[in-house]
Amino acid sequence: MKRAILARLILIVCLFICLGSYFRRALNVLEEGFFVVSLQGVKAASYKNHGRLDVFKTHVSAVCGKSALIVSTATGYVDKRRGFGLTRAFVDILDISIEQGLEKIYIFEDDVRLMNTLFCDRGLRQVLWAEAPRDTFVIIFAGHNTRKTSVVESRNFLFEAIDRHYGSYAWAINRPSFEILRRYWKSLLQDELLEALSPDVDLSGGHFHNMTTYLLRTPQLFFHPAGYSNTWSKQRDPVQDIELPSLVVLCQSRSEIEDILRLASWRKILAEIIVVVERMNWDEMVLKNTTVSIRLMHADDALPNALWSAAARAASSVVAIVLRPERISIVEFEQLHGEYLQRPDRVAFLESHYGEDDKPLVRKHSTCQKCSRLQTSGALMAQRRYFAAYTSHAKNMHTAALDFAYTEKLLLAISDSAQFHADKLPTTLH
Repeated sequence: MKRAILARLILIVCLFICLGSYFRRALNVLEEGFFVVSLQGVKAASYKNHGRLDVFKTHVSAVCGKSALIVSTATGYVDKRRGFGLTRAFVDILDISIEQGLEKIYIFEDDVRLMNTLFCDRGLRQVLWAEAPRDTFVIIFAGHNTRKTSVVESRNFLFEAIDRHYGSYAWAINRPSFEILRRYWKSLLQDELLEALSPDVDLSGGHFHNMTTYLLRTPQLFFHPAGYSNTWSKQRDPVQDIELPSLVVLCQSRSEIEDILRLASWRKILAEIIVVVERMNWDEMVLKNTTVSIRLMHADDALPNALWSAAARAASSVVAIVLRPERISIVEFEQLHGEYLQRPDRVAFLESHYGEDDKPLVRKHSTCQKCSRLQTSGALMAQRRYFAAYTSHAKNMHTAALDFAYTEKLLLAISDSAQFHADKLPTTLH
């Protein structure tokens, strides 16, 4: 009899534990917290904070739709000492997170913006933490003037270990780091000799032994547009926190050199240009006065393999390939980059169809949903890792050359296979 009662009690306890775990996952309670720091409505704050919190929440709702995040407001503080008010608000968030037993929290300033819908997906956030390096202290989603020490690539993400950056407008931290950071910031707030604090620099300043701060380089989820800076009490320009893409172009004749040098004038939107030279010699002296770094690579392999191989060795994590440099304008390239940023987990294409007079009849941007109808693209942009995967695959094909139509489809297949384990995460965006 006693054994039967004990067995029932154990069954009931197990049932409650299972139900609690289920509802915790289903309701996303006690696992994740989303906080935004705002001075809207705070007495003595600049009038330029009026409406900023409302705009932020409207933006999140518009981008995420049915997956809209429940963001709690952390009221900021007005303090004449630079950085003290923001640091106090961050400590408040950590206090609440520890008290509520949260596991992971995401912290924003009210003037940050979502780059795309990916962060709205809980499945992506789960995979992000599952693939983050084990020594992660915090994850910075966007920042500027970063100093990289190493790179860590997982199946779906590219992390850069950093020991310096500026900007605390979008970052994440998990439970093991809560108390460490809270204790550190509280000690600074109590130091009467300090005249200013820099909580953003603290996040990556190497103050925490055996732990590393990582910048999520790819895919990019947030950016910081122009706006009023409460820290510096002035209007500021857009933060340069979007990684500039590398550009790979093919040069088959000297007549194309002038067009390639034209691309080199796009210094504000390119990290570097890699010129794949086929069947010709190019005097490197013509490059000395260009404003963008240009590297030459000779096509020792069959085309298009040489192009994809060059892309795999680019300096930045995002790469564009342009087959005919004379046929793309800076406006079209920026449109292509914009489309890529909207879906950085996919390949972005710029199709070009030409008439008998060699003038473009139609120019349109298409994502991989239309990949079956693609012929030879005027340009395409994707994560560098996809090109590296293609190059590895192509070496096993035992063929002299692969046509562009095949390589595009293979590139799409590679990008699809790396989409946040979509087959295992039913909530992942498709």
